[in-house]
Amino acid sequence: MGFVMGSSCFLHSPLSLSRFPSSSHPFFVYSSSRTAEAKRRRALPMASLRQEDPNDAVSCKRRAIMLVGISVLPFLQLRANALEGLATRESELKNPEERKKAEPSEINAPSNPVLSLLNGLGIFSSGILGALYGLAWAEKKATDATVESIKTKLKEKEAAIISLERNFESKLLNEQEEWSKQLTRAMEEQKSLMDQLNSANSTIAGLGKELNGEKRLIDELKIQIDSLETNLSKAGEEKIALEENLKEKINSIEVLQGRINVLNLELEDRETNIQNLGSSLAEKDLELNDLKTTNKRTRDELANALSNIQKLKDELLKDQRN
Repeated sequence: MGFVMGSSCFLHSPLSLSRFPSSSHPFFVYSSSRTAEAKRRRALPMASLRQEDPNDAVSCKRRAIMLVGISVLPFLQLRANALEGLATRESELKNPEERKKAEPSEINAPSNPVLSLLNGLGIFSSGILGALYGLAWAEKKATDATVESIKTKLKEKEAAIISLERNFESKLLNEQEEWSKQLTRAMEEQKSLMDQLNSANSTIAGLGKELNGEKRLIDELKIQIDSLETNLSKAGEEKIALEENLKEKINSIEVLQGRINVLNLELEDRETNIQNLGSSLAEKDLELNDLKTTNKRTRDELANALSNIQKLKDELLKDQRN
């Protein structure tokens, strides 16, 4: 029975190893150092290779038969142990004398049929398990060969993945360098555009100031134009008034011209009269000069007479004083 249990325990390990081989443990340890992306890539070929195994259904059937046989063995062993325990308890309850008497009877007594049946079943099951162990061993060899082929394929795929990763890393580095160059160019272009924008803003600010000055000038000119229009309208009104005044003045000038003509005629008459008066005045001047000389003479005579009168008055006063 111990051989049967040992063989059953030994059979469990090849089955578990055939399902999950021990050589896969370093692979998973090695793959744990990779990134999550590499793990996902490696899991896909593993699943595809497992699906490609054609002996999977047959091996499952064999393992099911082995597991059924192995599961029966513990129940048989427990039953045998229970019967042996009952026999030992009965022997302990007997007296020492009865034990001595019973020992030769037990030696000569026939064996228990249940124990013989169990021993027969154990031998039969051990034979079945041996055959199944041989089948499992052959299956393990086939599984190991399949695992080795899978390992080689996985190594090839790992090498391809590593080369792809290197190519991807090199492409990524090249793309990063190109991106950094484009980024520097874009930053330089942005800087130049910002400078242009600042200069354009300063130009716009200057033009805005000039535009505001022009607007102010335009407003002033509009005010001047309005004032000139008002002045022009006033000038038009004044012009109309002046034209009317001019017409009136022209009419008055015509009237005055007629009067001037009349006055010219009168002036001519007056001039002739003046000439006549001038000639008569010259005669009167001669007469006046004569009168002046006569008047002078008279004045001189009067002065002499007055001086004589004064002398006489003085003499008279002197005489009166005396």
